[in-house]
Amino acid sequence: MAMTPHHWRNGKAFEGTADRFPDVTNPATGEVTAHLALATEDDVNAVVEAAAAAFPPTAVLWPAEL
Repeated sequence: MAMTPHHWRNGKAFEGTADRFPDVTNPATGEVTAHLALATEDDVNAVVEAAAAAFPPTAVLWPAEL
């Protein structure tokens, strides 16, 4: 049985909006082991925005630099 790994945003899985799921195949056996959910440019931008919001620029500063 093939699994479908999804994308993650804000700690939750989401499928993405590309609506495309190419096969991931085991090269040794030819068995389809997964169907990979593809992402659109909008999906990627949403994930990057969420990550930026969760990790403010001040998080990389030393206390003396604040």
